[in-house]
Amino acid sequence: MNLFAQKRELSLYPMRFYQPHCITEFRKGILKGHLHSIGQAPCRFGKTVVSAHILASALSKGIRCLFAAPRISLVDQTVASLELQGFDDIGVIQASNKRTDSAAQLQVACWDSLYSRDTGDFGLVILDEIHLAGERMWKLKKKWKIVLAWTATPWTKGLGLHFTKLHVFATIPQMVGYNAVDSTLGLVPGRGYGPRPDLIAGVEKLEKNDSGEFKEEQSCAFMDRNEVIADEVDTWLRTRQEGHHPGNRTLHFIRRRASAKSRIEAFAAHGIRFDYIDAFTSDRSPIFERFRKLESHGIISVGCLTTGIDVDARCIIDAAPSNSETTIVQKLMRGGTPAEGKSFYWINDHAGNANRFGWYEDIYHDELDCTPPNVKGSSYPEEDALPQEKQKQCDRCRSFLKRGALSCSVCGHQCVADTTVVIKGELAELTHTETKEPKRKKREPKSEEQAFYSGLIDFAQRRGWSEGWAAHKFKERFGVWPRKLEKVPMTPRKAVMDFIAESAKKYRANEKEKEAQCPTKATS
Repeated sequence: MNLFAQKRELSLYPMRFYQPHCITEFRKGILKGHLHSIGQAPCRFGKTVVSAHILASALSKGIRCLFAAPRISLVDQTVASLELQGFDDIGVIQASNKRTDSAAQLQVACWDSLYSRDTGDFGLVILDEIHLAGERMWKLKKKWKIVLAWTATPWTKGLGLHFTKLHVFATIPQMVGYNAVDSTLGLVPGRGYGPRPDLIAGVEKLEKNDSGEFKEEQSCAFMDRNEVIADEVDTWLRTRQEGHHPGNRTLHFIRRRASAKSRIEAFAAHGIRFDYIDAFTSDRSPIFERFRKLESHGIISVGCLTTGIDVDARCIIDAAPSNSETTIVQKLMRGGTPAEGKSFYWINDHAGNANRFGWYEDIYHDELDCTPPNVKGSSYPEEDALPQEKQKQCDRCRSFLKRGALSCSVCGHQCVADTTVVIKGELAELTHTETKEPKRKKREPKSEEQAFYSGLIDFAQRRGWSEGWAAHKFKERFGVWPRKLEKVPMTPRKAVMDFIAESAKKYRANEKEKEAQCPTKATS
């Protein structure tokens, strides 16, 4: 007898307006033969909620399901979320776990637990944080028929050799756009300081391993030379004094334990408490509890805090050089969790990561990398890191300039070649401009009308609406039909999202007015 058989009705969390199309796209892909596919969605998208709806549908058809994640902490979070939504028939594949039940229709497991035991067949498998998977997962995955995977960064080298379809459900700019419309949704944008191009030239020259990442020993030694790329403690104190961050909600990323210890001591000398986490930190609950209660100023991490955490961080200190798009984005978007009074989060980028491949929020690929494992180098070899040592800056506000720009888009200053001597150790303001247009970027529209229409089409597609809705909304805005414009989707700009929100507001007001004008029916 199954002790955890379903006993109560499910009370699934309602999906947000940008989530239902995920299920539709997954189903379309399966019908087209893409039985193993990946959904890209940044943190705060609500991947667990969408997964719960998919699992509920599969379980109702009698399909045995598995949800697996790379960390035990993610397993615990998932089980807790599913239980709150009414799932009773859950078995956890883990030694000595009180929820172990091999007869349960829904199993939840950590990847390592799957590698060491026979768990039987599953009709549907959902894998979280798939960018962390390796050879053992690829061998195991071959015996599963339908596999749906999630990650915010599906750019791992060779991932396209194991999955046939990538569904880009949302990008970071889109999540930032959702937050601009509703401050409780999406991600807040990042701002901050980073090293000037001539200071990070030494980082770019570091040797790389077979995967294209910087070699550990060299990058650690480079970042320990504080005089080269600023002092983390001094910069943090200064940016706090300038009002860029509150000073007590900081995540600090660094490469090795000895370096972390020296930073903790340096902060402590100023009366500032930082906790420490690495892969060997078994009980992290007290650390996060102090972080949430503001009893500590932050957490210094070596190799952790890049997946599965959702905390209100207001400042990111990045002192860990990386040549991986996945690692950079996973780290730097950790401050994007919305919170009351939070319109942005601050980044002190001592490693030059934020603009290494272009502004980190804009990193995007619409295809999986298919580089064979025996080929050396990083994924997407045709899109190497931007040559930042050649990137020009405004000599007034130090914002990075687009190639060929004659004036600064930030302060309007007429720019000339920068021949000044840079003082070592200073950080300049980070901006969203880039030195070149990556091949992955969608082309810019020819006009504002085209940009508006393309944004409407993208919004309609993600909600499962027809292009006719976009055309009517365009006519509502401009008074004419978009007859000569291309039907090409593009990430909606803020003006588009503002218009959609205002249009919906007017519609609701009109409906209320109509209801008020209608005579009330007499009740019996």
